[in-house]
Amino acid sequence: MKLILLPGMDGTGILFQPFLDIFPDKIETQVITFPCNEKLSYQELISYVCDKLPKDNDYVLLAESFSGPIAYEISKKENERLKAVIFVASFIQPPNKLLSLAKVIPFYFLIPKKLPEFILRLLLGSWANKELNLLINKALSKVSSQAMEFRVKEMACLSTHIEPIEKNCIYIQANSDNLVSQRNAISIESVSKNFKLFKVEGSHFVLQVNPEDCSKIISNELNLLTRDCIR
Repeated sequence: MKLILLPGMDGTGILFQPFLDIFPDKIETQVITFPCNEKLSYQELISYVCDKLPKDNDYVLLAESFSGPIAYEISKKENERLKAVIFVASFIQPPNKLLSLAKVIPFYFLIPKKLPEFILRLLLGSWANKELNLLINKALSKVSSQAMEFRVKEMACLSTHIEPIEKNCIYIQANSDNLVSQRNAISIESVSKNFKLFKVEGSHFVLQVNPEDCSKIISNELNLLTRDCIR
């Protein structure tokens, strides 16, 4: 069972490093990154990701934050290789009412290449440290402000209409997430036929601040799915 990781809004995959550093080596992983300077819509990113998915192996999609709608749309397609979707601090509808402002306000000047420490403390909470600050700013430095602004607008324009998900769904929710509220997990549960919720200590960047608990949950769930497939 292969784990395919879809990144958050930066799209670089750099922020998966703390998680991948401790994730069991015996489980094969693949990070799908997004173009750093292209303004690709969610629909274009769905096609982009689908072209990179395994054709001959069973796999699980892990969608961090921004990538939730991508994994959601893929999960609705007929694809017997996809066994489950793991949503991490993610969403399938607009995650925050404040995002509606993105439709009318240019945001690129508000997304600097380097975030000041007070913003990083807001995002990371009490888990903020020098290493994570550097990692986040390293990821941001790779992406154009115009691409980031476009992704913010894509999130703001997500449809509020959601349809049933046939695949197994797992949601990892941080108890101190100040960007994606608990209602986003509830909305995914409402359309899932098979749903599991795991609450863990951490901020919105839960894979980065609490990779240990996330790794245990995800590896255990993959092992269970593998056993089910063998039976």
